[in-house]
Amino acid sequence: TLHLKGLEANEEVKLMELVDLTGKTLGKIKGENGQSEFAWPSHLSKGVYFARIQTNLRNETLRFVNP
Repeated sequence: TLHLKGLEANEEVKLMELVDLTGKTLGKIKGENGQSEFAWPSHLSKGVYFARIQTNLRNETLRFVNP
């Protein structure tokens, strides 16, 4: 589960994409009603991934490690 912190009170996640180091999109999740927790597929291999996050206020890419 990926938990987002630091969202503004009026900020809503519209879309989140999981991307591997090669740039391949592994999954997409649409945000719903102020959602800040997202469950990724449990079959992910250990390694480094990126979460491309699109909100109503900004776009960000976050790096995370699946242990």
